[in-house]
Amino acid sequence: VVDLAAELHAAHWQDTALQSIEWLQGSESAPDSPFGPEVIAALWQGFKERYAEQISSDAVEIGDTITGEAKDWVKKYSGPVCLMHGDYRLDNMLFSSASAKKPLAVVDWQTVGLGCGAQDISYFIGAGFKREARETHEMALLKRWHTGLIERGVTDYSFDEAVMNYRHFTFAGFSVAFAAPMIVERTERGDEMFMTMMRRHVDQIMANDALSLL
Repeated sequence: VVDLAAELHAAHWQDTALQSIEWLQGSESAPDSPFGPEVIAALWQGFKERYAEQISSDAVEIGDTITGEAKDWVKKYSGPVCLMHGDYRLDNMLFSSASAKKPLAVVDWQTVGLGCGAQDISYFIGAGFKREARETHEMALLKRWHTGLIERGVTDYSFDEAVMNYRHFTFAGFSVAFAAPMIVERTERGDEMFMTMMRRHVDQIMANDALSLL
């Protein structure tokens, strides 16, 4: 998964031609997202009220922070940009055998955009691993992704930058975990999935001291 991400991200690393594509989220030519800070804040308030008995105090602190005084945390990123998937999680991946010509296919490209490649990695690791596995493997996986970028010709991006960006975009997965359930039909299975994502991303944020970056 991280190898394929490195291939995707390196292919259009700092590609200025992408800025002229109107349908590519985050490009200079794309219209503003309908999910601005005010809308995200309203979704968080609704989520916090609906799931008050199921979310932790850490989750409340994180949500209040990134929809309050740190509501522009996305805009604070000023590093290199590339083509990114935007919803890079296990539900959107189809696996074949490791020896297959194409062992992995990624689907659901409706959120494809121009942004920080580390967001895809942070989102995948945060949502896809239980706490113990994430703590054991996350830096090795991040290093593998960064090495993959370098092997594919990226020269202006240090591993320290990658770690910082990884920490910064732990909030991306958290945001999906509270925004998505408020705009889709509510189901028991959906609640279980989103609450699992929420818990995992909270653990990821706290373990990486990401709030200190804000």
